[in-house]
Amino acid sequence: MLKVRIVLKAKKDWGSIQTDGILIIHNEVFNLDNGIAFYPIDKKQWDIVACDVFSGVITKNNNELYAGDIIRSYDSAGERIEHIIKYDSKEARFACNINHPNHYFRTESGFNQSWVTEFEKEYIGNIYENPELVK
Repeated sequence: MLKVRIVLKAKKDWGSIQTDGILIIHNEVFNLDNGIAFYPIDKKQWDIVACDVFSGVITKNNNELYAGDIIRSYDSAGERIEHIIKYDSKEARFACNINHPNHYFRTESGFNQSWVTEFEKEYIGNIYENPELVK
């Protein structure tokens, strides 16, 4: 079953979400043409920011990882390294970009469950709700 994360941005105040606030919906089925997720999306109230596909990879804390998520681990010197997950449509695969000022912004080639588990990657946020984490 295909799992997706739908990221919506409020066009006006809606309950506890203020104008330009973000609402994230996780669902197993989503039809982008008519906006059906858990309920119809009123496009007068919401902009669809992103529709990210589940990578199939889960962290040790049971977080499902999607494109746009940010994960963290530590290198051999104990320095914190963060990665931003992306979907590479040209190669039809998920990859990670290093998000660190002292490293070249490059694509990692080994984004899979083994890599996440072996290097104890942890989920720390996503680019939509935590833009301050992107350097």
